[in-house]
Amino acid sequence: MSSESEIINWEQFDSITDNGAPDFMDIYQDFLTATPELFDSLKTALLSQDPKASASFAHQLKGSAANFGFVGVSEGAAIMEEAARVGDFSRAISVFEQAWAAFGTGGELVAVKYPA
Repeated sequence: MSSESEIINWEQFDSITDNGAPDFMDIYQDFLTATPELFDSLKTALLSQDPKASASFAHQLKGSAANFGFVGVSEGAAIMEEAARVGDFSRAISVFEQAWAAFGTGGELVAVKYPA
């Protein structure tokens, strides 16, 4: 089990959401809605062993997750991006599941701290 600090950076999350301000939480909700589709696209690219698409989707995931302090996702995406660039799809796929789990856990942690 990962520690909370390995999943989410609260300083970053609170900074970008202005400590959970409603208007900024709407942007966070957009992130929550869009990210599963990005994970799906990344998984398809990884399973197709498409290095360019895999690296591109991983890069997008890395950036959007980092913006919201989802370090478990952004760090995993960085590993997947590099692995895809060098053709190490088995490594990228193994990290994929960890990043997906970190996304779910991060969302749960945010929901506890900032209930809707």
